[in-house]
Amino acid sequence: SGEGSGVRMWAFNITEWHMTEEEYERGRSLLLPEESVRVGKFIFEKDRKSALAGRLMIRRLIHEVLKVNYKTIPLIRTKEKKPCLDFSRLPDHATSRFPFFNFNLSHQADWVILVSEPEYLLGVDVMKIEVGGRQRPVSEFFYNLRRCFTAFEWMQIYDQDRYSPHDWTRDMVEARSVFPGLPVCDHKSLSYFMRFWTLKEAYIKAVGIGLGMELQDFYFRHLNPARRLPLSRDEFDEDLGHTDAEVCVRGEWKLHWTFKQVELDEDHIVAMAYGPRQESLQTFLETFITGAASPSGDPVPSLFAPLPDSPNVFSVLSPADLFPKQHT
Repeated sequence: SGEGSGVRMWAFNITEWHMTEEEYERGRSLLLPEESVRVGKFIFEKDRKSALAGRLMIRRLIHEVLKVNYKTIPLIRTKEKKPCLDFSRLPDHATSRFPFFNFNLSHQADWVILVSEPEYLLGVDVMKIEVGGRQRPVSEFFYNLRRCFTAFEWMQIYDQDRYSPHDWTRDMVEARSVFPGLPVCDHKSLSYFMRFWTLKEAYIKAVGIGLGMELQDFYFRHLNPARRLPLSRDEFDEDLGHTDAEVCVRGEWKLHWTFKQVELDEDHIVAMAYGPRQESLQTFLETFITGAASPSGDPVPSLFAPLPDSPNVFSVLSPADLFPKQHT
């Protein structure tokens, strides 16, 4: 999407950032005091880099899109811990341009992902295709997480080559027989597991409820679970008008939601959820201002050089892209 649209899709690989002590201290100095304290509490450098990079990416995003002074960006969290802007403390020119501007951040393994959206509710999640933690069979990993998905979702994960999303009779009959007696699991099944995991995470992050929602209360039907996910911006844009999955929440199919999935690389999957704003929690909606004023005042000049056009779905930021040219 164009630079003026309010949409950004950024990725940052923390393994390629050999963070110096100077960069660490400079980065923390750009944050609010409470943010800096949170970053400083991480013990492992990998976690410190992820936390710091994510917060710096958010600040760059808001400064760049809404033209807000870099040191006065008003970030808050809802009581459910969803990060967002405090629109009541933004200048008129920012609130009038994108009165429902929101963003979502996700980090896991090597990547930090940040996506913004000016119109719809947004949730994003990235996952590495691995069992995680101590090494154990994929089948054991699945069994330990069996309550995270409905039987219908497990059927899709295990039976991706034969699955038809429109075969309703088969959906209802065979979904009950997935557990016990799991088939042998492989990397392919793990990849499909992560497709569904990221969909669930992206949805609950979009509506702002976090992991407090029962994961059995909603389930996904993947419309094409065996297809290769888009790797390029052209592939992504060509398919922009279609959803990769549909969600059913407490018996109601939410067909006005759109879900997109992409591959960052051969080991990482990203899911994005886009939905109508009225389906968010009230605590999130209350951070926005209705009837914003007309633009006023001079926009703050950008402290960053524009990022080059990326052939990938996500624009990959370098360590230098995290920092403004000067303090303001």
